[in-house]
Amino acid sequence: MAEAVRHFLRIRDPEHHRVEIESRFPAGAPRDVFMPVWTPGSYLVREYARHVETLAAEASDGAALPAAKTAKNRWRVEAPAGEPFVIRYRLYGRELTVRTNFVDRDFALFQGPATFLCGVGDGARAHHVTVETPSSWTRVACALPEDGGGYRAADFDALADAPIYAGSAEARGFRVAGREHLLIVEGADALWDAASATRDCAAIAETLHRLWGFLPYDRYFLLQILAAGASGGLEHRDCAVLLADPFAVRTRKGYLEWLALVAHEMFHAWNVKRLRPRALGPFDYEAENPTPSLWVAEGVTRYYDDLLVHRSGLSSRKEYLRALGKQLADLENVPGRAVQSLRDASFDAWIKYYRQDENTVNSAVSYYVKGAVVAFLLDVRLRRETAGRASLDTVLRLAYDRWSGARGFAEEEFRATAEEIAGADLGEFFGNAVDTAAELDLEPAFEWFGLRRRAKPLREDEEAGAWLGAKAKNDEGRLVVQEVRRDSPAWHAGLAPGDEIVGLAGHRVLAGKWEERLRSFRPAETAELLVARRGRLLPLAVTFAAPPDVWTLEVDAAATAEQKARLESWLQGNGSA
Repeated sequence: MAEAVRHFLRIRDPEHHRVEIESRFPAGAPRDVFMPVWTPGSYLVREYARHVETLAAEASDGAALPAAKTAKNRWRVEAPAGEPFVIRYRLYGRELTVRTNFVDRDFALFQGPATFLCGVGDGARAHHVTVETPSSWTRVACALPEDGGGYRAADFDALADAPIYAGSAEARGFRVAGREHLLIVEGADALWDAASATRDCAAIAETLHRLWGFLPYDRYFLLQILAAGASGGLEHRDCAVLLADPFAVRTRKGYLEWLALVAHEMFHAWNVKRLRPRALGPFDYEAENPTPSLWVAEGVTRYYDDLLVHRSGLSSRKEYLRALGKQLADLENVPGRAVQSLRDASFDAWIKYYRQDENTVNSAVSYYVKGAVVAFLLDVRLRRETAGRASLDTVLRLAYDRWSGARGFAEEEFRATAEEIAGADLGEFFGNAVDTAAELDLEPAFEWFGLRRRAKPLREDEEAGAWLGAKAKNDEGRLVVQEVRRDSPAWHAGLAPGDEIVGLAGHRVLAGKWEERLRSFRPAETAELLVARRGRLLPLAVTFAAPPDVWTLEVDAAATAEQKARLESWLQGNGSA
């Protein structure tokens, strides 16, 4: 067995957001090394090498060796052939996200791809990591197996997939199906209800165990960072990194959204980290890895997250149907759904989803949002075709049995598995829902469960007012247009992103009073909108429209006993043998 690369992370200057890294490459390791340009689960080239400082190399006896950059993320060390060598570099990190490094005086969070070097063509070699922290810090956490005072990764994929936390976070454990789980929370204070969070995470893990029939890991970590304005999550094979605002999770709505995030990232331990599209492993860490199946990886997972929270007994039926209704409305209110197919949204994630601009709403659709809606429709279709004997749960378990190994699945194989369970040809369904931008027909699904949607009423003291179809922000007192929706009143009036709204109906518009001003107009009324565009004043004639419906899902009062039984079976996770 080849000797492992040994990495030492020395956090000596946390106040200045830096970590010193020493990587010892054994005899026989390639002299060309690279740092990844992206991280699995977040599909954008992020150029992590830009944070590397003062890289130098030396021989095992300490003699300096030439080390030159040969590409944006590669270096060549002029070490004698077959001899070991050491690379030392300083890394800067002050971006608190789930895909980047962060170091400050209180804690550090390292993502493998943004931190470690690997020999070119040497991804199968093992790696060992030792973390040296300030004396006041009390905890280091990593999902890799502990080994000799550090952590051992079987190969670079394992190293890249195991974030490292260091600090003094509190931790609470729970066991599900005999497996250890740990909820580690940085930033916890009196606002954080640790007991409830731990109990509810355990309930979600129990529900996942029931759905899949097993846990795919020996132990699992949830690394939760609480910080003002923070949000997001990223899955890993045996852990997840979560970010949340400590005040957001104190509201009922915010807490349910946090639980859905927990369920989402934990669901990925099966779907994505083991059952994956073929393009998502083995990884090319130096280039994009596009796949048309991100809707399966992320959209299906998004469909299940709120549903898992409900099946765990943590949300009411009304709360779950409200969440599902919001997903459906979020899709219907995006004009880009008629332009970009779900398959293209998946494939183009690298160049579109993470690079959104003012026209994204008109030209693209989210593979999370539409993927979740298509998963819901597929689940219902499977239940209809099998008279409730099988569901999307069944498809996922069979797909896992077949495709969760090293090979992964092709798009057509996932579809064929669904057709096998359905006992029916689903070609037209997938063609309309995934391969084209055709409008989705939701009504048969509502009918199957005895659901109906209705417009959500306003409060008695609210007035809908007129709708313009443009988003604008207060930019230091200037009201600047950010987005104009296709076929909206703003679109037809010729309003453009970047315009400054100056006046409406002959009166000056104050940025802080814009929404109030709009409420004073009614649908079908006309007015002159005065904007400043590239320094010139421009009058635009606008005819207002009614706001898009905000609607909610509810059980139809006329639902039959059979429809109610189907609804109950779905919400409780039955019909998935």
